[in-house]
Amino acid sequence: SSAVRRNVAAVTGETSRILSSFTLEVAEEDGREIPLDGKWQFHLGDNPLWMSPSIDESDWTQLDPTKPLPDTLIAQIRALEKKGIPAIGWLRVHLVIDKSLLNKPLAFGYEPWGASEVFVGPDKILTLGDLDKPGNQASVRKPNVSIPLVFTQENAVVSVRFHLGSADNLQSRPNQIFNASIVPARTVARIADSDRRELAFALCVFGVFLALGMLHLILYLLLRKPVGNFYYAVFALLIALASLLTYFESTTTNMRAYMRLDRIGWATIEIAFLFLISFLHTTFYGKLRSYHWALVAMTVAAVVSQFLPFPPWARLSFSLAMAVYLTEGFRVIVVSLWKKREGARIIGAGFIVAFGIFADEAHERALRRFAT
Repeated sequence: SSAVRRNVAAVTGETSRILSSFTLEVAEEDGREIPLDGKWQFHLGDNPLWMSPSIDESDWTQLDPTKPLPDTLIAQIRALEKKGIPAIGWLRVHLVIDKSLLNKPLAFGYEPWGASEVFVGPDKILTLGDLDKPGNQASVRKPNVSIPLVFTQENAVVSVRFHLGSADNLQSRPNQIFNASIVPARTVARIADSDRRELAFALCVFGVFLALGMLHLILYLLLRKPVGNFYYAVFALLIALASLLTYFESTTTNMRAYMRLDRIGWATIEIAFLFLISFLHTTFYGKLRSYHWALVAMTVAAVVSQFLPFPPWARLSFSLAMAVYLTEGFRVIVVSLWKKREGARIIGAGFIVAFGIFADEAHERALRRFAT
């Protein structure tokens, strides 16, 4: 049924998952991963024996790694980190594997927001960052591809040794600490193909807007007028920069660099569209409007919010800024079309294309940053 097809991650018990052949077939057909979300067994502290499939978990609690950490746990993490002790925690989930899937090539999808190590049974399959340093000093890594995985037994345990202090340092009060999934082989190929297309598109946008920006900048430097050439040149060059940042975000394995690039990328888009509105005003009105200072103030506030440890503010300020830019841009274009001003149709079409590219760029960024 459609309900069954939507819920491809079967659960048996609160911290166990069933991996059946039907589950795998549905995921392969839809080109999806099989998420290992929900509650995992959790223990604050560090003990190498906790990777063992046969340990006693009676004194363990439960934690959903895809949800915000409880305030009580955050307090414990910060108390340990304040003493210079890395705040390490272990999370475990039990898998019941269908016999037909034994020795079949699969993959493990993993997106961490802190330094970590991943084990399947006693075997370590991933080491991502430093777990022996305090959170503010630990490097944090992420894999850019799924990790090949083969189950040889019907019962398996996935264990994650996680540096909770690094997660809290990376993004204060993290909305999640990691996403994990089982990835069918055909889905791996689809994801890789989709990633290649996205990277190619980002480079294409970079090249087109870099050329447009340089052309308008050269025209302005040679002619010194109209000033709209300068504003459009800055807009185009900033959009080119945002696309290049998207490319680097998608290819880096350094999570701290990823977070910096992400914040700079959102801020770059906000500034770019301020210059696009400036271009429209100077082109159709001959000068900036009297309320331009309000647009500048709004943009500064939106840019600053990207670098503050308050993601909801960043989301709200970005959405507000884009709504204002879109409304003002369409207002100028509609009025110019109604008054039959020269170039209104061409510039209006360009404005729509620019916002269309922005929408795609924002969608990709939002999937990575705001989905949590």
